[in-house]
Amino acid sequence: MKSYKMDGPHRGFCLIINNVNFHSSQRKGSCKDAEQLERVFTWLGLDVRTYTDLTSREIINLMETWQRVPDHKDRNCFICCILSHGKSGAVYGTDDRLVSIRVLTSHFTAKRCPQLAAKPKLFFIQACQGDKIQRPVYVDTDGPTPDLSSMQERVFLSESIPEEADFLLGMATVDGYVSFRHMEEGSWYMQALCSNLQLGEDILSILTQVNEDVARRDSPSGTKKQMPQPAYTLRRKFIFPIPMAPPPSEQHQCF
Repeated sequence: MKSYKMDGPHRGFCLIINNVNFHSSQRKGSCKDAEQLERVFTWLGLDVRTYTDLTSREIINLMETWQRVPDHKDRNCFICCILSHGKSGAVYGTDDRLVSIRVLTSHFTAKRCPQLAAKPKLFFIQACQGDKIQRPVYVDTDGPTPDLSSMQERVFLSESIPEEADFLLGMATVDGYVSFRHMEEGSWYMQALCSNLQLGEDILSILTQVNEDVARRDSPSGTKKQMPQPAYTLRRKFIFPIPMAPPPSEQHQCF
């Protein structure tokens, strides 16, 4: 099977949206995720930009801005990581308003962002997609408090990615369920993703191992579990070339 071209002088841009402070809650541990994502993707050769505490409108405006960046034409790929609260098929801005994941990804279709046509576009979402599991004592969940909004209609994962090739959407949890985040160590999903991105495998093998790593974890009570879920329309293997420098996990500022 052919692989996407990843040998250009510039790998691509990686956006990290880290929503920590909400009107009625704080996502403790999320900064740990953001720091590790920045460390790993910088090591993999991407140009990382981090944005903190964006409202729903600011998230959409950011997508519109990056949709028009001409430098995409000289890059091999595009990556966007979103750390926030969420509901089925959507993430929250810090103003407690939902933004559809489908709306966010659709900014980078070939028609709306021709500079990224036929190039892989990867979105990783750390957010709840429902509220079927209650919050444990020492593990926070990436969902809003119950009175923030009414229940949203559930959205199937296949409806969250654009109906065209070369997209991948990595969700921290299956639809309808919460995802867990340790208040000091960060989220289960992003911790596993950052660890496995350093192994040099193709992205689907990486995400399969992430599924395994997260599925084996338990909440402190031993009764809460989590199952991530990827969806994709990739046409080729996607492999990050491993740099000569040691991975972040082996450097002095290890995870």
